[in-house]
Amino acid sequence: VMLLVGKSIQERMGKLTTGPAGLGIRPKIQLINQIRSPLPLIEADEHRCTQLFYNLVANAVKFTHEGTVESSASYDDSEEKLVVRIKDT
Repeated sequence: VMLLVGKSIQERMGKLTTGPAGLGIRPKIQLINQIRSPLPLIEADEHRCTQLFYNLVANAVKFTHEGTVESSASYDDSEEKLVVRIKDT
């Protein structure tokens, strides 16, 4: 059963960049949340959406020995798409 819930990307990604347990964050890694502008709410399976973002950030952390893992998001009005980016050093 898929639970569709209107959630903000800022809320979902913000929880990850505060260093949730299980990400394996080392002292030399800094998580940066660059999601600043208001983005539209999304309708998505709450668990799967959270798991997707968690997996993306966890993968970046896994392969970053030191430096930053940065998350950002934007909305493309012309294509009506939400673009989420995870960048590591």
